Amino acid sequence: MRIYITGGSGSGKTTLAKKMAKCCDIPYLDLDKVKWINDGGKRFLTSRIIDERKEIIANFIAQNQDWICDGVYYHDWIDAVLENVDIVIVLRTSRWRRHYRCIKRAFCEEALRTMSVRALWDLLCWDHKYDAEYWPMLKDKLDKFGIPYKIICADSIKESSKLIDFTEF
Repeated sequence: MRIYITGGSGSGKTTLAKKMAKCCDIPYLDLDKVKWINDGGKRFLTSRIIDERKEIIANFIAQNQDWICDGVYYHDWIDAVLENVDIVIVLRTSRWRRHYRCIKRAFCEEALRTMSVRALWDLLCWDHKYDAEYWPMLKDKLDKFGIPYKIICADSIKESSKLIDFTEF
């Protein structure tokens, strides 16, 4: 099974993807780590060039029959994911819950504490437009290519997990 988990920033994509990958014992790819270069501990400052992103994704897909990846991306550089995916899981979490999680992560989680205030602000501004602008772009792409997707409306990973039948995978 090849699964792409998407949703706004802070919707729980990475947590759910890691949980599913562990539960199903299949490889996992974080598209944030494909797009962004970890600049000496500072995150979300420098993005990789598009050809490099495409190459990382192509190599991951070529090396793994089954996989799970997560990200909020809809740009052409993830087309290889969409061309090879069996299903897309869309996490629909309230905007304010997502914002709270992003802020909490930026200040409380060790791995993300190096995020600059500017990067956090940019993330919140981007995410604020997710429901009205960015999700419709991805939905149009999924519909255009006939890619099946399942929308999960929940504000917690526990709720999301209950709404997904893991035996499907």
